[in-house]
Amino acid sequence: MSERWFTEEAASFLCELKERNSRQWYLDNKEVYQEVVMKPLIDLVCSLSSTMLDIDNDMEVRPFVGKTISRIHCDARFSKNVLFKDRMWVTFKKIGASKVDYPSFFFEFSPYSYRYGMGFFSASPKSMLAIREAIDENEKDFIKIIKKVKKDNLFSPEGEMYKKEYYKGKNAEVALWYNRRNIYLVRNSNDITELYSMEKIDEIRKGFENLKDMYQFFASAIGRES
Repeated sequence: MSERWFTEEAASFLCELKERNSRQWYLDNKEVYQEVVMKPLIDLVCSLSSTMLDIDNDMEVRPFVGKTISRIHCDARFSKNVLFKDRMWVTFKKIGASKVDYPSFFFEFSPYSYRYGMGFFSASPKSMLAIREAIDENEKDFIKIIKKVKKDNLFSPEGEMYKKEYYKGKNAEVALWYNRRNIYLVRNSNDITELYSMEKIDEIRKGFENLKDMYQFFASAIGRES
C-alpha cells in the first residue's frame, strides 16, 4: 500500500473552516491545519523543487506561505465577511516576475476538486501579442511543442477565447492557442481521493516536466518584449 499524501481530514478541515468562518475555531485547530493541509503542500514543494529549478533556475521554490504556498486567510479588502478560503494552492513562478502576467506552474485543491498545470493567471494584451508573434515566427517549432504536450493526454488548453476569430488562416491546432485573451494548460479532476497517494506527486512532476518546453516558449516570448 502506497504512503499517504493528502487525507480525508484535509477536505473535512477546509469544509468546516469555511462553514464556521471563525478565527477562534481556526486557532483552536491550527495544529490540525498544519498537519493535514500545510504538511502535504510543503511535501509537494520540496519534492518538486529540483524539477522546477531544472525548468527555470530562477524559479521560487522556498516552501513557505507567501513564496510558493497560498494563505488560508482571505484578503479583508475583498472578502469582508469571509475570513478563510476553502481551497489552497502552490505556485512556482520566476523570482521577481509578475504574479499574473508571467507563466507559472500551479497546483490547487479544494474539498471537491483539484487541478494543476502551467500558464498565466491573467495575461496582458501585450504578453499575448508577444506570444502570437513568437508563434508566427516559429510555428513549426510551436506545433512540435503542442504535439509533445498532447502526447500524454493530460493537459488541456484553457483561457478566454476571442468571441470573434480575429486570426484566420491558422493551423487548427495553433488557432486553439492563438485566438485566446489568456492561456494556461490544466489538468482538472473532481475526484479528490486521487490525492490520497504519494504517487500523485510523481504524476504531477512528470506532467510539469512535459510542460517545460511550452513554459520556456512563453517565457522567451515575454522576455523578448520586456
